[in-house]
Amino acid sequence: MLNLVARPATYRQFGPGHSTFCLVVEEQYADAFTVAPGAGYTHHAVLRAAGASLMELLAGALPDDADVLVIATRADLAATSAQGIGTGRTLAVLTAQANHNRLDDVGRLLTALEHSDPDQQEAAVDRIRTAVATGGPLRIEDELTGSAAVVDDPAALTLDAGHAGRFRPGVAHTAPGGWVTLSADGGPSAPLGMSGQLAVKGRPIVLANGRPLEDPHRQDVYERLLPITHYPLVLTLNEGTVADIKAVKGDGGAETAVRTLRGLFDECHSYRSISGLGFGVNSAIEVVRANAEANRARAGADEATAHIVLGAVPSTSLEVILPIDTSTMRDARGTVLAVGPDAHGAGATPRRRLNRVSSASCGCH
Repeated sequence: MLNLVARPATYRQFGPGHSTFCLVVEEQYADAFTVAPGAGYTHHAVLRAAGASLMELLAGALPDDADVLVIATRADLAATSAQGIGTGRTLAVLTAQANHNRLDDVGRLLTALEHSDPDQQEAAVDRIRTAVATGGPLRIEDELTGSAAVVDDPAALTLDAGHAGRFRPGVAHTAPGGWVTLSADGGPSAPLGMSGQLAVKGRPIVLANGRPLEDPHRQDVYERLLPITHYPLVLTLNEGTVADIKAVKGDGGAETAVRTLRGLFDECHSYRSISGLGFGVNSAIEVVRANAEANRARAGADEATAHIVLGAVPSTSLEVILPIDTSTMRDARGTVLAVGPDAHGAGATPRRRLNRVSSASCGCH
């Protein structure tokens, strides 16, 4: 079995103030984990969940004033509330997706957590916040497909930066974390004002809050959308609503992705709404080859990446996150705000791909 080492002394997203660190792991995986002692913590422990939910553990087994990292291998180890966390604990959840590389993926994300820089993330958030507040449209251009879309009035949108920077006490955070989202007022499924044609390409993410991580419908949608990892789709948008969708190439897999999205649109009209425009701002994250929410946080060394969110729980049973990996986004002054890893032309500087090898032991309706 793999030996996965948690090194809390290197986790800068946990702020100072606590002397106890607890790692929560399901019983069947607990022997694979150890906690390395380090400066700042006088007590550390691996807590075996043994079938208990996170809410049950918070109610009795976890200290009130600890930093807690949960390796969630089932949905009830990721589900909690502010009341359950309490005001003294700092809680972060690393979700281990159900696949044959589950522990390898956890090892990569633990390594990303070691290298995550909250100051870098907060500086990126400040740049995005300033660009949005300045007013004027955001323009998203893709030379590969010739598509262009515009967010008309970003200053009217709400910016949620709760998943970037330092973990705060009393809140459930995603580890490693590192993304911000723009959304419209008017409810979780209200579309934001984006019009034109938008190319989506990259590894999709499909969320289903409260459902089992192995939920068959969620996994089926994810697998049917996987072709957009290689083949872009172009969405025609009208004020934040998807009016049409097409594959750029006549590849069978791309057409499967088109049919999958159209099937969701037929299931519930709210899937047509772009409920969020997200920015990844964590340069420590390498893409996990799984349906991992952490993938939305990945960023380049100097620029954010961008993605859109279709649907919104509870208006829809799923949320579908589609990367914008071939596009460049600029603010009203022409300043680059986000660059996809596959973007080129239109003033974007192509990124050199880095093939990093990380050892897992390094810790409606």
